[in-house]
Amino acid sequence: MRNLNRGVDFSKLPIKEHTKTRHIDWDKAVGQEVPFHYDKMQGKLLIVEHKSGNHVVVRYKDKEKTTRTNHLAQGKIRDLLNIKNKISRGIDFSSVPKKNGKNDWAHSIGCILPFYYDTIKGNLEIIDYRPIKNAAYLTIKYKDTIKDIRTVNILDYKIAKIVGYHTEKFNYEVGEQLVDSNKNIKIIDREKYMRNGINIKKYQYQCNTCHYIGWIDEGDLDVSKKVCSHCTQKIAMKGKDDIATQAPWMIKFFQDSDKHLIYECRRSSSKEIYPICPYCGEIRKRKVKISTIYRDHSIGCPKCNDGVPYPEKFMIEVFNQIKANVIFHPTLEVIPWCKPHIYDFYDPDRKIIMEVNGIQHYQEVKTFGLSLSEVKKNDKIKRKKAIKNGNTYIELDCRYSKMEYIKESLTKNKQFSSIYHLKNVDWKKCDEQGKMPMYIKIYEYKQENPDILNKQVAEKFNVSGAMVSKAINIMSNLT
Repeated sequence: MRNLNRGVDFSKLPIKEHTKTRHIDWDKAVGQEVPFHYDKMQGKLLIVEHKSGNHVVVRYKDKEKTTRTNHLAQGKIRDLLNIKNKISRGIDFSSVPKKNGKNDWAHSIGCILPFYYDTIKGNLEIIDYRPIKNAAYLTIKYKDTIKDIRTVNILDYKIAKIVGYHTEKFNYEVGEQLVDSNKNIKIIDREKYMRNGINIKKYQYQCNTCHYIGWIDEGDLDVSKKVCSHCTQKIAMKGKDDIATQAPWMIKFFQDSDKHLIYECRRSSSKEIYPICPYCGEIRKRKVKISTIYRDHSIGCPKCNDGVPYPEKFMIEVFNQIKANVIFHPTLEVIPWCKPHIYDFYDPDRKIIMEVNGIQHYQEVKTFGLSLSEVKKNDKIKRKKAIKNGNTYIELDCRYSKMEYIKESLTKNKQFSSIYHLKNVDWKKCDEQGKMPMYIKIYEYKQENPDILNKQVAEKFNVSGAMVSKAINIMSNLT
């Protein structure tokens, strides 16, 4: 087992709270020391200054260096510790033509470059030059060896493989365990492949923590990097926490070209796609985060989106199943005293007003438009108005758009469950209907029953006649 022991200890640094996350307060950390270990070296680093862009100035002995905070966290402190490469090396580029003071690689074919690399000395010959995308490559000949190298790498004297100082052998063996603060993996396979004309070594590994199996390039097995793509939540594990397993209802929003992501991503992934509406076939022209689709149970289709949140559509189905005469978004004709407010549900037989409260009623939501105090103030006014006009007022906690949460919330709400009996509710059907646009449901029902009046459709779905007319007009234009 190869133990790679490098890291910096931030455990004593001050912390600041930010919404649901906790971060190091780098401003307050200035002047504090943090312990480090780098292979056999140990000591303390002094945080001298916090700069913008998540940069800090760190001092070790008499040397200071500006570094990114995430690089410091990953133990990238080699330069600060003044750990020098003991290999002496150099290349003489004097034979290469110059252009504007820089090497003119395009006209360097045939040039001889004297070099030394530790105990090896000789001449490199440039036999070809070619630009590829944003990089430039030279083909170098040394004795019987011909290899490609990037121009930036030859300027850094990275010629070990060309001159035979390093071999093509793998650095890690199959079966070898790699363990440190950033990884706990076992190498189970290895192979080579070509990338831009360069031979790359890669390894298949199995994570000893989560048992995920993946591939990684040898260069990325750096001790300062997190290795397991599943542990770092870069990728999901098929059959465990992927979209196809945890949220199969989302699959219909993925175009065929993105279908592979349902096995590679979690439902909380920040990856963006161009989703397709499974109801009208519209493809969004702007990318939408996978996590947003999961949160909203919708892609916000510009053509058939009804603007009705999942919890409200969920409740409409609940009332349909228990055959309760409850009106969704009652108009002024039904409750003239409500102006200028809009209530979610009204039971005229029992004179009950019901409000379906989303997350904005319980915590600050930046995207909502109103602060939490403004929302609570508005709730208080609506409650007072409803009671003043002789109604019972019930608030339903639907802060999370999830079937299990809403089901539990309704059954535990004694005021609600004592009036509306939920024993025979098909919760899965409520979930399905909650994810389906109201316009689609209304339009399809009207198509199946062309002779019925819009008023009857409105009564069927417990919505206003205006919403029925709007749904039919919009969907008629789409078909």
